[in-house]
Amino acid sequence: MSLEHSENRKKKDIIAAIPNWGWLVISLLVAVALWFWLSVNPSTARSFPFIPEVLKALKTMIERGVLWNDFSSSMISVILGFILGFVTAVPVAFLMAWYRPVRYIVEPWIQFIRNIPPLAYVPLVVIAAGVGRRPQVIVIWMATFLIMCVTIYQASAMWMRR
Repeated sequence: MSLEHSENRKKKDIIAAIPNWGWLVISLLVAVALWFWLSVNPSTARSFPFIPEVLKALKTMIERGVLWNDFSSSMISVILGFILGFVTAVPVAFLMAWYRPVRYIVEPWIQFIRNIPPLAYVPLVVIAAGVGRRPQVIVIWMATFLIMCVTIYQASAMWMRR
């Protein structure tokens, strides 16, 4: 057995000896170290404040009584976007799976739009829908609709082939 093979085996044994929770701890420590480095780097410190500053800002928001209002407002937008995405994706996906003409007309557009990240549409949606909750819901709807439509279509088409 060569020395190199023996060293590789030792490395594999060490890696195998670390339990799953150990990898989670290592991952979290690496993330915190990266966050710390970004927080002390002058070019990124403003965008990545470190944990004490974030906790201080959280405490201020709680004391001012705005945390729950901001959180609930965001959750309303997210929930509305998801519900609208689901309600519109299910019938479109089933129609695509059941009727070939619908699939031929709709699927190319969904596949085309799906390849553009939903965040890229934010400026266009804000221009078209204005500022406020409406553009938030539209962007979340768009992301949800596209993913759900493709997933539901593929699952239902596969189920129908059985």
